[in-house]
Amino acid sequence: MRNFITNLIFLTSFLLMFSCQVDDKFQDVDGQPPIVEMNEEHIKTEPGATITLEGLISDKDGLHHIHLENKGLFLNKDIMLHKDDTIVYEYELYYDIFSKDTLTGMSYPVTVQVFDLGNRVTETEVLITMDADFTAPEFTIYPQKDYFLLSSPTAEINLIFEAVDNMSLASIDIEVGDFYSEQITDFDDVMKFAYNKNILVGENIGFHPITVTLMDNGGNKTIAESTLEVQATPNFPSMYLIDFEEESQFRNTLIGRPLLMDKTEDFVYHTSYYAEKAGTEIVFTPQTSFAPYLYGVDPGNNDQLLLDIDGANTALPIVLDEVGYYEVSINIEEMSYTITKYAPTEEDPMGSHMTEEYGGFEIELMVIGRNIPGYADWTPTEGAKMTRDENNKYRWSVEMNLEAGNTIAAFLVSHHPWGWWYPKGYWKWNDGTSCLYNVQGGGVDPQNKTIPESGRYRYVFDSHLKKSQFYLIN
Repeated sequence: MRNFITNLIFLTSFLLMFSCQVDDKFQDVDGQPPIVEMNEEHIKTEPGATITLEGLISDKDGLHHIHLENKGLFLNKDIMLHKDDTIVYEYELYYDIFSKDTLTGMSYPVTVQVFDLGNRVTETEVLITMDADFTAPEFTIYPQKDYFLLSSPTAEINLIFEAVDNMSLASIDIEVGDFYSEQITDFDDVMKFAYNKNILVGENIGFHPITVTLMDNGGNKTIAESTLEVQATPNFPSMYLIDFEEESQFRNTLIGRPLLMDKTEDFVYHTSYYAEKAGTEIVFTPQTSFAPYLYGVDPGNNDQLLLDIDGANTALPIVLDEVGYYEVSINIEEMSYTITKYAPTEEDPMGSHMTEEYGGFEIELMVIGRNIPGYADWTPTEGAKMTRDENNKYRWSVEMNLEAGNTIAAFLVSHHPWGWWYPKGYWKWNDGTSCLYNVQGGGVDPQNKTIPESGRYRYVFDSHLKKSQFYLIN
């Protein structure tokens, strides 16, 4: 009994002494719970993203620790702030949560508890939701890059584009110079939108910027810019040779169609062209559509051109009677044209075989690059092998199936089983965007091009013209 009383007295004395030490060392200043100021109470993100909790935490009595918890995010974390003789009165919280990309839930409330040295606690919550939109909207069909019009009271442009968003479009803003603007906020399908409208330009002579701005509900935006030129007289900056009949073929092409002609002087345009079949019909347009302007033969005078305006269909096509190469020139001031058939005399620039130092292999052109269906990227060991035209040593072609919305970046190389790049056997581009002509043994890598429509595409290359065409055939 005496021992029990002695031990009790000793334990009581020890507790009183410890209490006095704590009081001496950690005395309350205001006795209030911690102050927690989180930067965000609601964080929108997506599965697999890093979530950052940020905030300012303070307590005049001293902070002990922070506890963070959410079972769905596999989060159960204590951040200890009080160590030895160090007292922390203010702490900037910056904590990363690495979420899994397999998360299936939408809402994850994270509990934030802050304890001070007096064991007082302040609890708050930060709501994490998986509904963020970090991906900008995209154009699947871009607006035409350049427009050219002749001034008239009824002159108008046909503006066409298509857009998609992975979650939800919020608005589309269209501006044409300072005379037309439109905002679209009502969508039947918030994930995709198609626009096709004639916009009156009239007699606004001069250069006018055209901008189309896509905005989604996440605040992401994508802008397409074009230029409109309105002139009193027709001296078009560009002219195209057209050898097809359907309007859709202007859009369902990746490279080389329609064929851009060279502007050799004011009002004069020229190109070399290969007619693949007898009776090929050609016309000319200064824009990548059949309207508003089209040049063809005057039905009243077959030696003269006629300007067909707004689809009047009065101009006739020029008919090339034979298969083969032609020099084609037009003068839209004099309304004249010349068509001259010719036969190339130079040797095939690639030859039939590689040189011996490269193995002497036969020249077998392939389409390679990025996302060529069924083949690895950027390698001369495999690709879509082309077939040489039996009747024309300069012409090569291949067909492949492509899916709308996918991207592709194509150029040419001769197959080499060792993976070597034969200088005479590969052809890149004058530039990676326009891809107007091929450059032998060099050039620029192609940029990605979006497939406009699913179907079978044909790639044809001409080593004499040094040009390619890549377009939908069905």
